[in-house]
Amino acid sequence: MEKIQTNQRNSRLELLRILCMLMIVAYHYSIYGFYSDDVLSSSNKTLIELVGLGGNIGASTFVLISGYYMVNSRYSFRKFSLYPGQIWFYTIGALLLFLLVFPQSGLVDRSMISMSLLPLSKGHYWFATSYFVLMLFSPFLNVFIRSASRSQLLAAIGTLLGIYVLLPSFFDIYLTYSTIARFLILYLTAGYIRLYGAGNPGRFRRHLTAALALAAAAILWVVLANLLGQRLNSSYLLNHSTIPAHNALFIYLMALELFLVFSAATPCYSKWVNRLAALTFGVYLFHENQLLRSMWQSVFKTAQFINSPWLPLHALCAIVFVYAAGSLVEYLRQKTVGRLWAALTDRLFVPLWNRLTGYVHNRLQRWGIE
Repeated sequence: MEKIQTNQRNSRLELLRILCMLMIVAYHYSIYGFYSDDVLSSSNKTLIELVGLGGNIGASTFVLISGYYMVNSRYSFRKFSLYPGQIWFYTIGALLLFLLVFPQSGLVDRSMISMSLLPLSKGHYWFATSYFVLMLFSPFLNVFIRSASRSQLLAAIGTLLGIYVLLPSFFDIYLTYSTIARFLILYLTAGYIRLYGAGNPGRFRRHLTAALALAAAAILWVVLANLLGQRLNSSYLLNHSTIPAHNALFIYLMALELFLVFSAATPCYSKWVNRLAALTFGVYLFHENQLLRSMWQSVFKTAQFINSPWLPLHALCAIVFVYAAGSLVEYLRQKTVGRLWAALTDRLFVPLWNRLTGYVHNRLQRWGIE
């Protein structure tokens, strides 16, 4: 680790980005590797649920990290246009792989072809679509964050938390549900932290204690719910042992404290950490692809280990292998197809965008609107 320069990203936060993606991969191992009915009667039920405990926390923390950087960044059409190209590489690539190499899989139908060709509008990845919308509105959100007073920003965060987090968590009331609204809360929270320094070094121990306490409470709930559920033969406890993994309030608080722990730590720089972190979104697009996610059972044979004492080792090896494979594929994409798409963007998309915005600007001036 080296001292960080002003133009370098904090490797503490980049390390957190890597940890978040590992938690997301582990979560997908637990939900796609086994059938839910089989898990209920499995001797490894508690372990499987603990492996998947951090998935939603990792996704929320990932958005916090991105929002923390985006709040102070200027809108870049080039960066915006690179995003679909990255997604198409994985959706079209996986589609061609299953059409040409694994046609007998039966996973490719008309709906899958449509989702692969139009991944953002058809919801191939829920996270990628919501993140894309967040990127689209980030310039307007940044204007609000910078122009609003501290109390106004807190009021906005509090109102959204009340509607989308507190009411569902305590009263099971869903006035409306939207992953974009969830991302909006996280983005505004990240903006507040960036502007008002909630993650300062003097509070490192406080945030670490809070994060460890929340994690311990969640683990304890999973263990006790399963233990008592089996002892008392309570289907209610067995069916609700994963509450922390899906409770909106717990996810928000855990993600927030986890982010504050790393942001409050002394900033530093590591070239290799930052390079590995730059591959994380590709890891997500690789393993969460709706065709490739079948690998958990077809390649790793996870269902065969559902009652095996070797499940912990199997889970560790499978998760690390998938993360490493996704990183390798994304690295190769960046060095090959990614460069071609970037060149196309620079030569075609960006000039077209500049001409379009210039034309609109001139028209607005003629009409006296600007």
